[in-house]
Amino acid sequence: MLGVGIIAAFLFMLAEAVDLTIGKYVLKSSGNYRYSMVLLGVGILPMMAYVAAAGAGNMSILDVALSAAAGVISAGAIIIYYRSLELQQETNVAALTEVQPALLFLFGVFVLGETINSIEIAGILAIFIGAAFVMTTRKMRLNMLLVPVIIANALWAVQWVVFDYVIGSYGGYVLPILIGRIISFAFVSAYVLGFRKVDPNVSRYRNMAPAYLILGLMALVGILDGSANILFAIVVKSNIIAIGSVIYATMPIVAALLARIFYRDGLSNIQKAGLVIAVLGAIAIGIG
Repeated sequence: MLGVGIIAAFLFMLAEAVDLTIGKYVLKSSGNYRYSMVLLGVGILPMMAYVAAAGAGNMSILDVALSAAAGVISAGAIIIYYRSLELQQETNVAALTEVQPALLFLFGVFVLGETINSIEIAGILAIFIGAAFVMTTRKMRLNMLLVPVIIANALWAVQWVVFDYVIGSYGGYVLPILIGRIISFAFVSAYVLGFRKVDPNVSRYRNMAPAYLILGLMALVGILDGSANILFAIVVKSNIIAIGSVIYATMPIVAALLARIFYRDGLSNIQKAGLVIAVLGAIAIGIG
């Protein structure tokens, strides 16, 4: 099971990096809100297939309610996150995802009473220092447009805390996430159709690519995202969260390479230093 978990961690990291890269392109043609709705909807399919094949079992009403609540939290994070991805460089957004495991680790320490050593403390500090560097512009000012990315990752951290409890109570791992995703899809769809009928930036990019290509890429990203959730669940089930977090910590580097190839993203020296510091901090937490 250890080998399967490590393979799942690598595939999860690669899926997230590719997801982020393709998503950046699709966002310019579809708009943030339509993209979020399709991403969630299509991503339900691989999770439903997995549950159908593996079986569902019985969940308590409390577990179902908590899974649904996690979905609502995720919906808020998704709306905030993809708006920032639409406006900011992929590399910067990817680097700030390292904040999420740091927040989860702090939850374990202060709420669950887990112990912490000096290496892990250094890792947490490195992540937040690195995040501050990434958010610093070439004029040495904080880029406040990246603050929503921090908020989104904080919300996702809360979501995974809820899912961790439900998975421990229920015993299975994909069904709670599937319920949360369905609820997220419902809330994001209601937001898009009810409040954001037209994305303001879509008209500027509507001639970038044929509609069939955009729809195909959106479907691909949705499948990747839904599959990534299953892969993460396998990592959790394999009891190699520490090793998995170290592997996932390399995602911003892969995303930065892809962004450099496809979008020619450029970083200032201080932002490059921040990216490296944040990744090393996440690795320190994983091996600490």
